[in-house]
Amino acid sequence: IGFVGRLEKEKGIHTFTKITKNITNSYMKFYIFGEGSIKLDKKYLKKIKIYKWTKRDQIYKKIDVLFVTSEIENCPLNVLEAKSYGIPTITISKGGIKEIIQNNKDGFILDKNTSYDKIENKFIKILNNYKFYSKNCLKNSKKFDVKNYQTFLKTIDC
Repeated sequence: IGFVGRLEKEKGIHTFTKITKNITNSYMKFYIFGEGSIKLDKKYLKKIKIYKWTKRDQIYKKIDVLFVTSEIENCPLNVLEAKSYGIPTITISKGGIKEIIQNNKDGFILDKNTSYDKIENKFIKILNNYKFYSKNCLKNSKKFDVKNYQTFLKTIDC
């Protein structure tokens, strides 16, 4: 389960680390990919492996679920990227992110006050039904393909 983004307060990095500390399933692995002004001390984050920015392919080969914990996201690139790799997203963010994720089809949209147990259960639900969620991600990612927008723009008068 991964966090992919800037290590900044508004991106919810502290929320991610707090939630992961409270997940009881010992088989789940957590990853952070990114850099920013917030420096995380690895010795306090025993369940989490921290990486700096790396190639997209390497990031999305490591994670099975993207977990977005920022307060608000409107059109996050990391969700679109993950979806194109067949990786479902769980989010507690407000904003337009709900236009990208189809709840219970290619991820879950949860309230920021969702309990740790319920978040953990959603991770487990995705991991236990991974083919279903991954297939839906790949299928739904086509809606966001830049080629579709280029074709659409050619058909309208601007």
